[in-house]
Amino acid sequence: MPISQQLQTALGERKLTKAERQAREEPGGSNVGRYKGAGKFAGPAGGAPKGSFPIDTRKRAKAALAYARHAPNPAGIRKAVCKAYPDFESCKVAEDIEPWDGEWTTEDVEAILEWLMIEHDLDLENVDFEMLQARLSEEEDGAELAVWIGDALDEGKKEKRYVYGTRSKKWHLVGPDDRDYAHAIPQDEFKRLGPKRAKEKYLQARLL
Repeated sequence: MPISQQLQTALGERKLTKAERQAREEPGGSNVGRYKGAGKFAGPAGGAPKGSFPIDTRKRAKAALAYARHAPNPAGIRKAVCKAYPDFESCKVAEDIEPWDGEWTTEDVEAILEWLMIEHDLDLENVDFEMLQARLSEEEDGAELAVWIGDALDEGKKEKRYVYGTRSKKWHLVGPDDRDYAHAIPQDEFKRLGPKRAKEKYLQARLL
């Protein structure tokens, strides 16, 4: 990093309030305090701290979409962005899912999957296509089906827990397949303890 940029970053850090410094420790809050004049933020809609994910300009709104995965609830960030900028291409996907007309087409399925990828960070490699096909044969409305699968994905995300990255200095949500899952902090406990106490508990558990 150039020296001029290092100085700029250091000066910016000195101007942060105590509350802003604490907010930066929370998931999705790494840039709290950087855009104080923005006036419009999507962070709280996604479970991130106040002052995160600025969306006062189209450029910043697109950045919020790109980094939504770092918030506890990425779908909330995207919904806030799409409410402010409904003309974004990624915000029009759900509209492409038309009412069922008696036959499912490849385009219908692709639209549903694209909607799920945007709204729920769906990993296509982990899709149960047999389950999807079975539901397609039963459901009479593509949008309802998309919401049904999305709710199922949200239920699965509840199993994820928080781990603290000692290198990144940030909290991350991980699943049961992560090597640090055994020491991870459940989401409800994380909210109860807060970032600071949760960090102490997590690091202490890893030393045992």
